[in-house]
Amino acid sequence: MSLLSRYRIGLMAISAAALLSACARQDPDELVASAQAQIDRQDLNAAIIELKNALEVRPDHAIARMMLGKALFESGQTTAAAVEFEKALELGLQPDVVIPLLAKARLRDEEFRKVVELDARSRLDSPGARASVNASLAQALAELGEEARAQQ
Repeated sequence: MSLLSRYRIGLMAISAAALLSACARQDPDELVASAQAQIDRQDLNAAIIELKNALEVRPDHAIARMMLGKALFESGQTTAAAVEFEKALELGLQPDVVIPLLAKARLRDEEFRKVVELDARSRLDSPGARASVNASLAQALAELGEEARAQQ
């Protein structure tokens, strides 16, 4: 077999692999479902990979953003989680779902002023969401030395 023939075969193999890779791109909803199964099995790292893959295909997938934020938060990556929560809000996810988690992420990152700002801009309908944000706010205010305000 000549060098040119080997080159052509190699080139065809690379082209076929690239084509298969493009065809194998999964549906973002399937990736999100797979990520949920990983979360159910407590495999956060695998879930994070699946969710990032889903977002690579469809960056505006609000549910995937929220789930990625939760998985990152649970794995201790609170700064990255806050970024995903912010994006989920921008994509229209319900503030009652996102804001409490965003407040907790900011609190863990010791971004106390951002927790206070978040509360000021938040309109929450759910009593549970409001209670969660109030708890984060009280903690942030206490950390900022505003105990009187924190007790209100």
